[in-house]
Amino acid sequence: MKSFPNLFPAGAVRPLGRRTMMIFGFAMMMGTLPAEDKVAAERPRERPLPLNQTFVGEKKFDVIVKKALAENWRALPISERMVKFAREFHHVPYKSFTLEIDDHVESPSANLEGLDCWTFFEICLGFSRMIAIEKPSYTADDLLDQIQLTRYRGGHCSGDYLERIHYLAEWYFENDARGTIDDITRTFPGIERIEGRKIQEMTV
Repeated sequence: MKSFPNLFPAGAVRPLGRRTMMIFGFAMMMGTLPAEDKVAAERPRERPLPLNQTFVGEKKFDVIVKKALAENWRALPISERMVKFAREFHHVPYKSFTLEIDDHVESPSANLEGLDCWTFFEICLGFSRMIAIEKPSYTADDLLDQIQLTRYRGGHCSGDYLERIHYLAEWYFENDARGTIDDITRTFPGIERIEGRKIQEMTV
């Protein structure tokens, strides 16, 4: 088995092959099933940062949504929907640190022109949930609503960096507790949950 590639310097861009992207992104899904009927939390009246700072790739967004509607991806199970959306990012290059858009303010964001394994996964999940909601049209804000739902504790972001879920294990536990996903790990033979271990972001 090949080892995980070295992390690239901040801002580095390198093309990801289809196989590599699928492995990285859907490794994130190991042991989870997206909950079909969970939709985004109510959108705040004003996001911490403006859309022109938090969203990159509006043309690509429009192309993907148009294709999804024309081919009725909404009718597919969410797992199949995710694969459909994942394939639309086949030639998108790897880009690190796309979530670090402001030195002081945290805000839901998405970059469709550069992805890492985490953003690849959550953007595909966000698209899959967004398209299931029947609307006359879709905007970048609709996708950010879905991303906000899973990226932040309680599905809310007021601008604080520590509201973002930074550990994958916590992402599982927090989203499972809210019904956003179903963590099926415990159903596997021989799996035991470790109790009493506390992980706190930015512990000093």
